[in-house]
Amino acid sequence: MSNVKFYYEWLPLDKNDFRILALLAGYGDFQGNFSDLCAALSLSKSGKNNKSLQNSIERLQQESYIEAETKSEQIKLSIVPKENEIWIEKERFAQIFCKKFITSVSWQNVLKVYLWINKNVTNELIHRAEIADAINVSNSSIISATNVLQDELKFIVKETVITKNADDEYVTQGQYIEEGAF
Repeated sequence: MSNVKFYYEWLPLDKNDFRILALLAGYGDFQGNFSDLCAALSLSKSGKNNKSLQNSIERLQQESYIEAETKSEQIKLSIVPKENEIWIEKERFAQIFCKKFITSVSWQNVLKVYLWINKNVTNELIHRAEIADAINVSNSSIISATNVLQDELKFIVKETVITKNADDEYVTQGQYIEEGAF
């Protein structure tokens, strides 16, 4: 089974920038025009999307995440390797990339959470805020993404730890997450 290589350094990036890196990681270098790029990312072809992609490409190039060449209407994009690799199965990547989920969460955030879990899960209690801070998304997105990963995709199993405090109130302590569950 083949694997897809991502980099931990990508996880805090804006989801619009991350989606370009995800495309390149999963499918290799890109060559085409902005309409082709929109199609590859399941975006409607519009001036707004073209401008958003153009801005993302410029940022990613300036910050040395990608190399980009432009010749007339054609663009060529390739990844600049980083230090901290994260490998996931290509089949699992394909199940997330550009998908719409029942739970209202972007595929980019689902993939970012899955990559973080893949890189960081141990037998220790994990706090949503820890993930949210590391990948630059909201706590509610973490909840939604982990629900998708557990309930829709069956990629993880999570167990929430709740205790009762001195005031007789229930408090969530965190979660144990097991990656690789089927």
